[in-house]
Amino acid sequence: MTYTPTVWADRVSGSPGTFSTTGSVPGAVVLTLNDSPSVAGTNVTAARMNNIETELVYLDALAATFPKLTVSQLVNMTSPLTAASYTPLAAGNFEVKVYLSIIATTTMTVTIFWTDPAGLQTNQLVNAQSLGVGGYCFPTIFFNAMPTGPITVVVTSSPTVTTYINAAIVGV
Repeated sequence: MTYTPTVWADRVSGSPGTFSTTGSVPGAVVLTLNDSPSVAGTNVTAARMNNIETELVYLDALAATFPKLTVSQLVNMTSPLTAASYTPLAAGNFEVKVYLSIIATTTMTVTIFWTDPAGLQTNQLVNAQSLGVGGYCFPTIFFNAMPTGPITVVVTSSPTVTTYINAAIVGV
């Protein structure tokens, strides 16, 4: 469906809000706008408002088709932890974003797994690297993934220290 926007024009008048009356009280009084506009403006109609509503419903449904998964969790284990996982419903392009907040020096490994037309792929953002106290942003990873397997962010921390990971898997 192609959306056709309305080009809205303001009503321009030298004497806005001027009315003439017919009838008398008691009885019926009819007010008629009598402001002698130089530009009539665009009438607000149900058809025009429904056109806007229909497009909003369409855009809302379209936005829901883009996968989004954001996870924030505590890591305090040496065995691999799946920090985020999403299985695509169809082949498409994705981005993975990762942020770590480290409370004490630790050795971290952060790995992203996905399946593309060539098979299972792996990208290590950090590979057994000692990281000190602080926050760490990593470059966004962009790739094409197939619905034959999940997109997974896996993290390990050694020794066991309090570490927070925020991971986002976003369809683009």
